[in-house]
Amino acid sequence: NNEFPIPKPSRLLWYALRSKNDVVLTQTRFFPTSLLGWFYSRIHHVPLIHVERGTVHTVTGSMIVRFLVQVYDHTLGMLVVKSAKVNVGVSQAACRFIEHIGGKNTRVIYNGVEIR
Repeated sequence: NNEFPIPKPSRLLWYALRSKNDVVLTQTRFFPTSLLGWFYSRIHHVPLIHVERGTVHTVTGSMIVRFLVQVYDHTLGMLVVKSAKVNVGVSQAACRFIEHIGGKNTRVIYNGVEIR
């Protein structure tokens, strides 16, 4: 439903996973592509840089979904941010959230446009 980027199995995906790059850049710990990037960085022994836009656990009205989201963030999301050589937050709040789920070495790079 176009909410989450999920790569479709294809020759191009297989080629991308087999090719060697110097670094892996993942975006938003909750996307499946971040786990794929983490996996790639481990297999090819290249540094992982993670960019986080979230500032809180995903908000939902369902207590069950909220619980599952927090479990995901504190397990698989934590795996991504703890493995990253550098974690980039798009705001100070995003950097605090990275640290909340176990990430270190955070840097803020604001996600905005300076208007003069």
